[in-house]
Amino acid sequence: EKLKKNSEQNAHMNKNGQEPKLIIVFMTDGDNNYSSDDTTTINTCNNAKNYGMEIYTVAFKAPSNGEALLSNCASSSAHYFEPQTNSQMIEAFKKIGDNVAESLVLSQ
Repeated sequence: EKLKKNSEQNAHMNKNGQEPKLIIVFMTDGDNNYSSDDTTTINTCNNAKNYGMEIYTVAFKAPSNGEALLSNCASSSAHYFEPQTNSQMIEAFKKIGDNVAESLVLSQ
């Protein structure tokens, strides 16, 4: 419910006639403390995607169950990254930044 479009989006529409693109960048090892948390995570990701949010996930040094969870959470396979080193993590965030920048439409 908290993920629904809100007054911030309405303010953008009223100011410039544009609705902002909503993007989540989610980095974790994906290893939840309780198995029930996996369901909560997937439900939250699905709700966000249903509300039109784009989700990038970064599974840094994640165990296999964390990789699976974050892969399912990402908007697509192109939105999922599995870096194992610091340099791979930096590259993942650079790709995410480049992808987001390409999708932006700037106006005055």
